[in-house]
Amino acid sequence: MTQELVPKKDIGAATASVNLFRSLGATIGISILGGVLNTQVADDVQSTIRDNPIYANVLSQNIQDTLRNPEGMSAEAYTQLLTIFINGLHTIFLLSASLIAVAVIVSLFIGNGKLSSNTNKTPTSNQSYH
Repeated sequence: MTQELVPKKDIGAATASVNLFRSLGATIGISILGGVLNTQVADDVQSTIRDNPIYANVLSQNIQDTLRNPEGMSAEAYTQLLTIFINGLHTIFLLSASLIAVAVIVSLFIGNGKLSSNTNKTPTSNQSYH
C-alpha cells in the first residue's frame, strides 16, 4: 500500500522507511518489555524475600536458570518462583494488549489511501526488466 501512496520516484525511500520503522519498533518494543519484565520480577523477588526470608537463597539466583534446573529446590520454593515469573509475564501481556488497543484506536482515525484500480499493468515497449 505504501508504494501506491507515494510518487513513483519515492517508492524506494517509502518502502525502506516502513521497514526501518517496523524494525526499530520491534527492537525498542522488545527492549522495553524486557525491562518491564525484569523490573516486575525483581520487585516481586524482593517483596517475597522480605515477607519470607527462607526463600532468600533460591530467589537470589538467576530465575530462568533455576526454573530450568530446579534440582535441590523444594516444591514450595519452585512454585513461588514460577508464580513470580508468571506475574511478570502477565504484566507485559497487559502492557502489550494496552498498546495494541491504542494502536487500533489510532488506526481508525487514519485516512484511507486510494489504491490504483489499474489491474492490467503490462510493460510498454520502452520498459525493460532488470
